[in-house]
Amino acid sequence: MVGELERTVNAAVVLIYMVAMVVVGYLAGRVTRRTAEDYYLMSREVRFVLLMFTYIATLQSMVAFLAATASYMTHGVAYLILPVSQGMLMTFLTLLLGWRYREFARQHGIISQGELVYYRYGTRLGQVLVGLAGYLFNLAYIGIQVVGMAYILWALGVMDYYAAVALVGGITLVYVLMGGLRAVVWSDFIQGILMLLFFLVVGISILVPLGGVSGVLSTAYNYKPDLFRLPGPARFYTDSVYVTTYIILPLGIWLSPHLFVRHYFAKDRRSLVGIPAGILLSQAIMWVFIAPLLGSVAEAILGPVKQWPIARSDLAIPYLLMKFAPWWLVGPVLVGAVAAGMSTVDSQMLAEAQLLIRDVIEPVIKRRLTDEESIRYGRLIIAVTSIIAFVIALFPPPLIIDLMVGIAFAGFAQFFPALVLGMLTERINKYGVIAGLVAGLGTVAAIQTYQLVYRVGPIGYFMGVHNGAWGLLLNVPLTLVVSHLTRGRR
Repeated sequence: MVGELERTVNAAVVLIYMVAMVVVGYLAGRVTRRTAEDYYLMSREVRFVLLMFTYIATLQSMVAFLAATASYMTHGVAYLILPVSQGMLMTFLTLLLGWRYREFARQHGIISQGELVYYRYGTRLGQVLVGLAGYLFNLAYIGIQVVGMAYILWALGVMDYYAAVALVGGITLVYVLMGGLRAVVWSDFIQGILMLLFFLVVGISILVPLGGVSGVLSTAYNYKPDLFRLPGPARFYTDSVYVTTYIILPLGIWLSPHLFVRHYFAKDRRSLVGIPAGILLSQAIMWVFIAPLLGSVAEAILGPVKQWPIARSDLAIPYLLMKFAPWWLVGPVLVGAVAAGMSTVDSQMLAEAQLLIRDVIEPVIKRRLTDEESIRYGRLIIAVTSIIAFVIALFPPPLIIDLMVGIAFAGFAQFFPALVLGMLTERINKYGVIAGLVAGLGTVAAIQTYQLVYRVGPIGYFMGVHNGAWGLLLNVPLTLVVSHLTRGRR
């Protein structure tokens, strides 16, 4: 159990860190120019190192600290190929299209995903569809980041769950409101370094007492051999689940609004390479090395999940930390964990403002907001979004990865024909894009609503196929066919 002294020290360390992030936001706000482009995109001047760490910090959210270990506990090596596929496919797509997005965005003054759809296809309806869908699917994504941070602070005895939800959500809101993207990028640089560093510290502090990598693998194999066999202990990853998840998961992550817009603000071609560098480095450390080792050995060391103080498998790292790490190390590691969540939430909240202002409000009122209006309304949207995320966090799902893989990424993947295929060929037009988006997003929404209402599981998969794949099975062919049938129409 965590003693009163340890609890007080850990809480103090976390609070000091959060105050430091507010200071970063304040300093960023002082040098941020009063233009929408600077507030949302840092005037498109982000260089290699900052871009790499802001991508790492934004990509590797609370899922790396919590859900990754839970997934390996449940699925074993069957899950390992998925983070590998993410690294490969996301890197390939960035190298293929990243520079094209950057140049297209600069040419037209684009700051959001939906604007790219408008300037590429000339459709306001398509722009609004992308903006609304991106905003709504991102809400679930934001909510689970807050859930994850609150769970860690609660599990380690720092504070009550609901107090933690209010604290982490409030602090993140404050520094984003003050400094915009500059505050996000500056804080991401700090938080990305802390996250990777403390994730390595967590792994080493737990692995060394267990005899290193070989000792952990031996212990895990003796406890549950199925962890090292396909399709894994849960026998969940059938061929159809594997194939569809292999496609949808990296697509959904890469097309997430808060990650996608990072292509827009690279200063030059060399800076843009920071994105694939960040993807490969962080995936290797967090998902391919540390998380599978800790996840495979968690129950062998801690006992069955149902016997844990809080019976959730995504709390494996906090409980392993309490068992093996010295008490004075818990506070700094907590900072790394909180950094993982805050560094994703800040970017998501900023992206939500971009989506609603540029892709919904401006097309509806049929005029471009002034820079002052854009920043003012953006801050209001960020505040409202944080409240909605707070409400979502009050009702956490059984596993936080369910909301991400099952809901958010399935929706984001439906942008594939409009944002990827349409940038590779001129044969896709606005009629095809609109038809595909309506069919794909409608299919995903219908299946997920059915699953939630009738509690048909697992969330995110229907009849052994990822929900996002059902959407793309209609989306892609319809986009291509309708585009072909409407060739020459304006």
